[in-house]
Amino acid sequence: MKKSFLIFLLILIIPILFFLIAFKTLGDYGINWDEPFHFRRGQAFLHYFLTGQKNYNDIPKYKALKGTSDSSDFRDSEKHFQEVNNNPYLSDSKFRRSYYQDEDWNGEYHIDIDNTYGHPALNGVLAAFFNKIFYQKIGILDDLESYHLFEITVASLLVFTIAIFMWKEFGIIQSIVSSLVLTTYPLFVGEQHFNIKDPIITCFYSLTLISFYIFIKKQKYFWGILTILFFAMGLSTKLNIIFIIIPLSIWLFFYFYKTKDFLRFLTKFWILLIILPVIVFTILIGSFPTLWKDPILGIKRIIDFYLEVGYSAPSQPQNYYLLKIFNTYPITWIFYTTPIPTIIISIFSLFFVRSLLKSKSFSLLLILSLITIVGRISFFGALSYGGVRLIMEFIPILAMLCGITAGLVYKKLGKLNIYIFILITNIIFIPVIIKLVNIHPNENVFFNKIVGGLAGAKEKNINSWGNSNGNAYYPAILWLNQYAEQNAYLTLPVGSISNIPRFKLRPDISLSPNYWSGPEHKGEYVLELTYDYSPMHWYNLNYLNTVMNPLYEVKVDGVAIAKVWKNDEKYVKEMFKNQKKLIISVNTQKDKKNITITLPKTEKIMKTSFIIPTKNCSLVQTGYVRTSTNNSDWIRENEDIAQNQLKHAELKTLTSNFDFYFVAREAKVIVFEMENGDTCLTKSKSAIVTVLE
Repeated sequence: MKKSFLIFLLILIIPILFFLIAFKTLGDYGINWDEPFHFRRGQAFLHYFLTGQKNYNDIPKYKALKGTSDSSDFRDSEKHFQEVNNNPYLSDSKFRRSYYQDEDWNGEYHIDIDNTYGHPALNGVLAAFFNKIFYQKIGILDDLESYHLFEITVASLLVFTIAIFMWKEFGIIQSIVSSLVLTTYPLFVGEQHFNIKDPIITCFYSLTLISFYIFIKKQKYFWGILTILFFAMGLSTKLNIIFIIIPLSIWLFFYFYKTKDFLRFLTKFWILLIILPVIVFTILIGSFPTLWKDPILGIKRIIDFYLEVGYSAPSQPQNYYLLKIFNTYPITWIFYTTPIPTIIISIFSLFFVRSLLKSKSFSLLLILSLITIVGRISFFGALSYGGVRLIMEFIPILAMLCGITAGLVYKKLGKLNIYIFILITNIIFIPVIIKLVNIHPNENVFFNKIVGGLAGAKEKNINSWGNSNGNAYYPAILWLNQYAEQNAYLTLPVGSISNIPRFKLRPDISLSPNYWSGPEHKGEYVLELTYDYSPMHWYNLNYLNTVMNPLYEVKVDGVAIAKVWKNDEKYVKEMFKNQKKLIISVNTQKDKKNITITLPKTEKIMKTSFIIPTKNCSLVQTGYVRTSTNNSDWIRENEDIAQNQLKHAELKTLTSNFDFYFVAREAKVIVFEMENGDTCLTKSKSAIVTVLE
């Protein structure tokens, strides 16, 4: 008994350390760009559950902040934002109100106006509940950290469960190695702190799998009901868990084919088939008040979202597709972002497949699950982007398979002391732990040494290298808080400012998307992510990366994943400081759908400007620019000429000035192509072309 208790304590060391470290580092992380919506919706629903109110009129306003609201064009966001700035007495410094208890994203919107097209709501409600307790009521954590406490608690629950289950089912080695692999997997370690969906569904997936296995093995109602509860909570977080039915069904077939007692089992537990839909739909609908007005239509809209978004179009370049049907991107990403010790153990498992299948039937369930998780996103044109966070469920499955494999390796070694084997295994993972410490808090952009780290992934152009899902903004915020002058202005020229937890900004710093002045250099601070995504080729980010010297960079393996610039002329690189303007006549085609500018010689172009009429002509609806140095080989610019490049989400309005910006584009001929004819732009007779001297 005493020895068993000591072993129990030993297998809990890793889970306990994992939770304590996660808790200690809560304040080191920012937010995932999905979180603000889920936090706001979760708060709206929780407030409705607790008070019956669909608005926040019964509590003081949130404190005044400088700048503009996160979503100025949404409902009355800007009005409410400025209302508190003009009337500070509306807020109460002694009242702890969450920033995400938003006047406009309240129950009146989410319950009465919004529809259910999107993800379910349970995770947001649970995160809001943690915020209610640990920030608003007790006050032992800050606003953001209390939401994230929910996320690390769920992740730690998974680690504790796997440690105990693997010990009981297989042994001490299998338990410790499973825990070690799971808690050193960089994606899981990082995103447990700031991802409101994927680590949560990962936990519920594995808990469903484990409890189902125990239910079939022990045939106890408790485990059957627990399985249904975990499945229901997973489905109420993200519909991806529905795919667990595939490995469970296949495994169940093999299990009862062997035992021959399916009819006896069904006779004993048929009642669970009735309980299952009741529990599942009670939790799904109960946690999502928007569904209450029309549950059938609401659930249909959720399903439509998953079908339309999940299978919208091929999401990777063609070179990732094998035989045009198998997307190798998920496997490629897993191979390059899995720590090498875990890869080595995984390779060993290939040599122990027969032993794995003979050891216990749970191994088969794990293998079927791993194939299903990776396969569902690799075939059928499924959406696959931004790494493998969309299938994070594979990580604990892989961890448990590694644990079982480690046990088989130990048996092959014969007389080696079990504790020496455990010690050696832990030592092997020390370099991984050191690496995680070195790149903290950016663990989710980890690449292993096989590809050369993040620098190698960038060099090899692995799709989405450096994608932090918004977390990399946070170290830059901390830098600004320390070094920006008083009453500084801050803007994001590409991302939404809701990606910034603005209550973490120094109170005197003013934040707004409207501050971006581009080449006018009005002195605002500019913060943006710099990883492999399309905005790197848009004018704003291309201009900053090419023309401006950054003040601060968030780096991993020497690669910047976020930068801070001061948009001031003194930070312009020397080669871009001297510019000149050329006045060039334009040539308009007869169909009036394109105009051509021909320069005397090839120049490095920064801008084209037109003076255009505003009456008796139409605004450009859509179009593009192509350039050439020889009137033969053409380069098409990335942005639509109908869009305001400095405010990329906005369309241009009809004014007398029509500008299009370049970043040192070498060209002699510039052609503006338009879909609609007789536009105001085609009536221009000349253009002012700004070029480098």
